[in-house]
Order: sequence, then structure tokens, then C-alpha cells
Amino acid sequence: MAISFKKLFENWDKHLETETLDEFRGHLETSLQRRQKHLEEEYSGLTEDQFEDPRDIDGYRMHLSDLMSEVGAVQYLADELSIVALYKQVELHLKRVIAKNFPSINEKKLSDIEFVKKTIQFDIEALTDFPAYDELRLINNAIKHKGKVTKPLADKFPVWKEGEELKELGVAYLRLLPLTKNYVQHFVSMAYANSQKFKT
Repeated sequence: MAISFKKLFENWDKHLETETLDEFRGHLETSLQRRQKHLEEEYSGLTEDQFEDPRDIDGYRMHLSDLMSEVGAVQYLADELSIVALYKQVELHLKRVIAKNFPSINEKKLSDIEFVKKTIQFDIEALTDFPAYDELRLINNAIKHKGKVTKPLADKFPVWKEGEELKELGVAYLRLLPLTKNYVQHFVSMAYANSQKFKT
């Protein structure tokens, strides 16, 4: 039996493409680990006889320590970018799914989650792993607006403490990625089940 266009589109839309983002993270992590290892080896291998003035070794050690700190700063920035990129990817993906299935909805308002909750024809908060999507959204907002844990993020997810620096964003990314994909799949299924455009 041939598959319908509706089912074909639904199957395509259930796939959230994150392979490019994951590849970027993998390449960067490999590069940063290599750089960190090189700096650590250089630091541990320093001897006073490598310097014209033996007292210069301490200054060079400080220089190498600063470079190692910069590696950590780049990793933190990469983790921030990964969260923002993942959320943006999810947001754009779901906007396309909504526009495809509910052409009467005002596309310009789809960035407002409260508008989506009120307008969409199913309860998005009841979908599989909605809390993961919501946490991703709030971390993204915190990164973009303050760079620290915001009140909405801390109120909904007590693991985050209001006013603190956003920490362990790479861990958060890896934890939220598969759960967010689950949410997207359920969202897509419900969108097609309630579609105004693709009638059963």
C-alpha cells in the first residue's frame, strides 16, 4: 500500500536535523582537547635552563595558565552557542510544521509560546518531554538576555539558582537534546493529527 503525502510529510518533519551541530561540537571539542594537552605538556616540561634569566619561568608559566583559561572560555562559549543554536533549530522547525498544518495562524506570533499555547489545537504542555523543551527555551533566554540564571528558569527548574552564572551548559545540552527530539516528534504527530490542511 502506498504511503500518503500526509504521512510522508509527517515522517520527514519528525526528524530534527542536529547532525551538523553535533559535528561542529565534536570538531571543536577535539581541537580544544588537543590545544589543552599541548599547553599542559609545555607547562609541565618547563625548566629554568630554557630561559636566559631563570626568573622568567614564572612569567611564562603565568602566560601558559592564561592560555589554558582561554581554552576553557572558548569551550564555555561553544556550549552557549550550542544551546542557542539547538533552540533556534527547534523553534524554526516547529514554526514550519505549524505553518504547514495551520495556515490560518499568524506566523509572526509563533515565537511567543503563550500565543502558541492558546492558538494551537492541542495541549503542548501535555506532549512527551515538554519540560525539556521548556527548559531549553528558558536557558536560551537566560543566555541571550543576562548570561545568568533568570527567575523564570529557576522557578520552573530548581536545579538552576536565580542570579548564578549559567554552568555546565555542555552537560545541559547533552541531557536536553534527546528529550527535545522526543518533544518535536510528538508535536509533529499532534500537528498532523489536528491539521487544517491535511485532512484524514
